[in-house]
Amino acid sequence: MESFQKKTVSVAGSRESLVRKFTIEGLFGYRSLSLQSEYAATVLIARNGAGKTTMLGALDAFLRGQFGRLAELNFTRIECQLRNVSGILTLEKVDLDNVLRKVAENGEILRIAKQYELDAEDLLFFSLWDFPTLELNREELYRHPVFRKIYNNTSHTFESTTSLFKKLRSQIEEPWSPVLQLHSTITAALRGIEILYLPTYRRIELSLPREDSRQAWRGGEPQSIHAKLGLNRRGLHAGDIQFGLADIAARLAQLNQEIIVESNQKYSEISANIIDDLISQDFEQQKMPSLDERPSRQELDIFFERMKAGQRYYGYNYNYRTPDFDRIYSGNVPKSSERFLTYFLGKLNTVIKKTRETEQIVDTFVENCNRYLSSNDPSTAPNIATQQDEKELRVNRSSLAVSVWRKGSRGTEIPLDALSSGEKQMVSLFARLYLYPREKLVLIDEPELSLSIDWQQKILPDIVNSHLCKQVIAITHSPFIFDNELDVFATPLRLTID
Repeated sequence: MESFQKKTVSVAGSRESLVRKFTIEGLFGYRSLSLQSEYAATVLIARNGAGKTTMLGALDAFLRGQFGRLAELNFTRIECQLRNVSGILTLEKVDLDNVLRKVAENGEILRIAKQYELDAEDLLFFSLWDFPTLELNREELYRHPVFRKIYNNTSHTFESTTSLFKKLRSQIEEPWSPVLQLHSTITAALRGIEILYLPTYRRIELSLPREDSRQAWRGGEPQSIHAKLGLNRRGLHAGDIQFGLADIAARLAQLNQEIIVESNQKYSEISANIIDDLISQDFEQQKMPSLDERPSRQELDIFFERMKAGQRYYGYNYNYRTPDFDRIYSGNVPKSSERFLTYFLGKLNTVIKKTRETEQIVDTFVENCNRYLSSNDPSTAPNIATQQDEKELRVNRSSLAVSVWRKGSRGTEIPLDALSSGEKQMVSLFARLYLYPREKLVLIDEPELSLSIDWQQKILPDIVNSHLCKQVIAITHSPFIFDNELDVFATPLRLTID
């Protein structure tokens, strides 16, 4: 088993990298930092004070095209080489500074910023770079504080707000074409890739309250996580901080809602198709499914529980009656009805199998979490108390709600917030890797934080080996992080002092 695991991780780590090279020249006026990798597993070793945190934050800002986060960083040039992009992508600090200088010269930016009590630079950066990226995602666009500030003005509709930013962008984009062209190239090269940036302060110890998105669309102002933590969105390290445990619960609820909606829609389609088959007499020509193709009793129970939930979701108040499953599975069905019932259940099973695919994603997330929550750390002395404190995640199939339980015959449920810092970190990380469908580029600063030696040795191979991870770039102090199958991918962070 161990040799198979090593072989699997080595193959995953040896895939071609997305980010082949990234260099910051003239950092702080006297140094240059560089990383270079041909492979999907990129482990950089750096000492304190080398600038690793600055390096990773700048890489995240560059790859997202959020150049405003680089505005206050002292550097000369940033160069980057991406897979499937010919040549070197370059951002000159002088070009970025020209953008900032133009703010004071653009009366329309200053007028709108003053009218809506916005920072002029925030308005500029959003119009140039964030707005084109978020334009097709209505909910994410609304959650951006710059867009929301104008949209919530009583004189604006959603359409008029988007039109305002389109017009503003058209007026200001021409003078800064080098920077805009760079943004366009990066966006095209990484289309479909989600960047997962884990800075050193990535952990949120308590569940953050999450606003009802439906209430937000009625005109409320949901507060961003950045605002809750007092972070500047344009700061170098202001990446996506979305690792509160409440976000995991909300994502699972969203997946469950998708299953409920799909189950109700497909059930209606099946009913309509069966009526057509009966009218056209195609039913008599249909090959009847075998008994193995019928859903199990448990699957039927769960399916009709979701049907009930769907009725509540659509606002129906009548009592939904569940069929008499006992008669179906005891064989107490009239002979005249058996053929039609078998036909119907076979059709229904195709819908159940489809929704099961989403459940399997959740199962994979839970399984990966439990390999950490339920494991003993051989680097510490074994004791009875540690063994008795093993935990496991459990998922309710009907609702996809996840809970934490102490293992054992007298297992009891414990709050998610009772997990340790390291345990929360693992649960949050695997949620991002498995519960969100886009392919991932993972940037992680000091992955060893709050992790035992055993977990340090396991974490990067598990990230690389997750099927959606296309590359992981990790910068570390700890030798245990690459004391595994990834040791061949470890290399020092390149530092040059002028």
